[in-house]
This record gives sequence, C-alpha cells and structure tokens, in this order.
Amino acid sequence: MNLTNTFFSHFEPLQDPREDNHNRLHNFYDILVIAILGTICGADGWTEICEFAEARLEWLKTFLKLPNGIPSHDTFGRVFSLLDAETFESCFLVWIASLSIDVINEIISIDGKSLRGSHDRKKGVKMLHVVSAWASENKILLGQVKTEEKSNEITAIPELLDMIDVQGSIVTIDAMGCQHEIAKKIVDKGADYVLSLKENQPTLCHDVTSIFEKGEECKYKKMMHKQKLEKVRSHGRIETRRYTLITPRAQQLFGLRWPHLKGLGMVEVKRTVNNQVEHSKRFFLTSLDDGYELLLMSDLAVGMTPEKGKMYVEMQGEQLRYIVQDLNGNKIDSLLNIKIKNLNRKTLAESKFRILAETSKIGHTRRDQDIDRFMQAVRKHWNVEINLHWSLDVSFKEDLSRVRIGNAAENLAIIRRVALNLLKQEKTSKVGITARRKRAGWDNKYLLKVLMADSHLKKPGN
Repeated sequence: MNLTNTFFSHFEPLQDPREDNHNRLHNFYDILVIAILGTICGADGWTEICEFAEARLEWLKTFLKLPNGIPSHDTFGRVFSLLDAETFESCFLVWIASLSIDVINEIISIDGKSLRGSHDRKKGVKMLHVVSAWASENKILLGQVKTEEKSNEITAIPELLDMIDVQGSIVTIDAMGCQHEIAKKIVDKGADYVLSLKENQPTLCHDVTSIFEKGEECKYKKMMHKQKLEKVRSHGRIETRRYTLITPRAQQLFGLRWPHLKGLGMVEVKRTVNNQVEHSKRFFLTSLDDGYELLLMSDLAVGMTPEKGKMYVEMQGEQLRYIVQDLNGNKIDSLLNIKIKNLNRKTLAESKFRILAETSKIGHTRRDQDIDRFMQAVRKHWNVEINLHWSLDVSFKEDLSRVRIGNAAENLAIIRRVALNLLKQEKTSKVGITARRKRAGWDNKYLLKVLMADSHLKKPGN
C-alpha cells in the first residue's frame, strides 16, 4: 500500500521526540502510522494498537520499514507521551487547511468535552478538556484546543477561532462562550453567531427574559418579531418547538450593547414522553438578520445597480418605489401600494417587515432568512454532541481511556479525531462508526477507501 498521496504526508514534519542513541530500535514514522491505522481499525489504546500490528505484521511490512518488528505497547506509550502535542495539532490543522471545505452558510458548532479518564489524582494531573469546532454539513472536525478546565473555554474559544476559517458561516456556542470578546471575534472573522444565554450573564439574561415575557403578555403587538412552529416525532417522543426572533427598530443602537447584535431568540419546547409533558425555554443572542438593508433612494448614485442585499426606496405619490437585486441578480425597479408618512431612516426601519413581506410575495426578495437560519443553527448545534462527542465516547471509548502520562492523552485524542474525520468522510458504507472501524480492520480494500476518504475535498495541487 502506498501512503504517499494520503493525509499522512501532512504529518511527515513531526520529529522523533526520543534521544538518538542505540536504544532507539523503532522508526518513529512506523509508530505514527501504526497508531493511526490501528485506531481506524478498532484498536483503543496502546495495547490494542500493538495487538493489531502483531496480527497484521506481514501486511505492514509491505509499506513500513519495521527494522525490529512491531514496537511494544510501552514504546507506543513512551513516544506519544514525549511527542509535542502542539506540533501534532499543527500538523492536523495543516491537513484540514489543505482540504477545500465550503464553510459558506455552514453551521460551525464549538463545544468542549472532558476526557474523564485522563486525570490522575495521586499525581495531581487534572482532567483534560478539549474545545472543538465541528462543521455540521461537512461532518468534519475543523480544529481543537486543549484546556485543563471547563472554565478555561472562555480563553480557548478565541484561540480556536484564530486557527480555523469561519468566514460566511454561522458559529454556535453554548452559554460558556456568550462573551463580548468572543462575539466580536466571530464577526471580525466574517461570520455570524448564535450564542446561548444563561445565568452566567445574569443582568443580560434577566433583560432578555423580561423582553420575551412582555412580548408574551401583549402577544408581541408593536414588536418586530417572527415566529415559526416545528413538531418532531421520534422514539416515542413528541416535541413541539416554537421559535421566536425579536429584532429591534434601531439595530445600530441595539448593537452597541453587544457586538453586532441583531436579534434576540427564544425556543420554547413542549416535550411529551409516556404522557408526561415537560416545558422548557432557551434564550439566544444572534447577529443574524434578514439579509436586507433598506436605504433611502438618495443614497443610490444615479444609474447604479444596488449591491446584493441592499434595497433603495422613495415615495412616489401614494406608492413606494424600490430598487433592488432580485434572487437571480437582476435589477428590479418597481412600485408597491405602501404609503409611509414622513419617509426617513426611522420610519423606513419601522416599515421594513412590511416591505420585505410584500416584495417576497412577487419573488423580488427572500423572506424569513433570519428565523430560518436561526432555527437551523439551534437545531444543528447539537450535531457536535451527536456526531463528535457521542462518537468518541461510544465508538472510540474515549471516556474509558486511562492513557494519561505526559502528552499521551492529548496526542491520542488527536489520533482519534483524525480517524473519526476519515471515517465520517467515507461515504460508501451506510453503517455506523463502530461497524466501519471493524470493517476497516477486516478488509484492506475498505481501509484504503477510508485512508483516501478526504480525496474529494483536496484542493488542486495538494
């Protein structure tokens, strides 16, 4: 088997962390390849990786040097405890950067996970906590950062955002990441955010809760809002979700309280299981908007076509004239039977919902982009739990791993995530990750498919 054109090429810069002397019996690259192959093929931990290699010795000899046979499990453990985890992680990021991953309109979920078996009370070693960025549609891990405690997610998230490309995406984070600096970082990188809001921001949480309580009392009259209902039936459970999105009349002033804040979101869930009904509410801050900026006609230069997402209006008698690009990019210059007294920036902002509602009926604009994207972001945030964290715990038994010496826990976590990325990208098999790992261990042809699973994402020249 030829590994030249596989993802392994991005890990070749790694240096052997051991001293170069007569005790170094095994090739570092062999150890790295066996560890990753073994993990893909169902081995969990150094002992099982060693057993995998012993069972596949003759096959491994066809493409690895193996000057002194298969390394012992102690050798695997020692090498990865010494290997610099930051350098290993940087190779992982170089691999991801070499792939053409379309993040435009992607939901990138950022969440932390503790490796419960990585602590050592006797030696005072704390549990390893990893903050990860998961691309929901592409089903791929974009990057991860180690932190020793969950509370350190606040400092780890900006570091993670600096490492990955999020431009054009929607970044979702739970309440721990609901911070001014994080929101600003996301927008500065060209993305939108949907941040969960809880009591860790007590004043803000109280204010937002009060706004929705007042909205419920007056049935949101005179409030710029949108609502959508969703019903889900699954596994004997019935869930009814009501999504509410409130947007301000003066968005610029709204954004002064929180970086680029465009809306407040609430999700009410009514869950029925075995005739028992549960109710819950969750609140969110978001930079998502309806995708349109309404401006006065005087702001448009004569003869110019408006930019996508910008609509220019003026009153012509009893009608409203507007110029906008339609969904196909064509310039539209038309009239609406809408009368706005004393048309100015304030009254235009107050009439925005009505104008977009009317223009969407004739296909000149797209309505409800904001609440549709908000619903999608809230739903898909949990993909990081299901497709990443759950897979690591159930398919790779990560929480049961007692690897904890030196850098070994962090390095093995990276190996698992390399394996998971490849197994997720292998599309020919429809079974779960556990079954795919077993098949890769049984079938060399299928293993090669897994190793080449990222080929459809490779950028030209890589």
